[in-house]
Amino acid sequence: AAQLALAQGYAGFSASNVRSNVNTVVEDYDPLYGPWYGPGFYRYPYWNYPYGPYWAPSPYAFEQTSVTIEIQLRHAVSGGDYDGADVIAQLRSTYPGAEGPPIPAPTS
Repeated sequence: AAQLALAQGYAGFSASNVRSNVNTVVEDYDPLYGPWYGPGFYRYPYWNYPYGPYWAPSPYAFEQTSVTIEIQLRHAVSGGDYDGADVIAQLRSTYPGAEGPPIPAPTS
């Protein structure tokens, strides 16, 4: 949001109506092997590692997370708003190198 605000000529932004949803599904069994699949000691040429009893639960869990935030770009920053330049400076100091290498200017 800070990058968009500065790129569009705004001083900052405000964030509101934040919604998040986390959906986690833990499988009761692996559908490929059936309900009897689970940890065990497999003695096959390339499966030679201990896992525990065969009746243990499946090791598979799936998680899907979504976050929705409404952003309003602001020409003037007031109380409760975020200053775009300050946000970018703070993120650069917290996560150095996260932006990756600079994008070279296009050649014509």
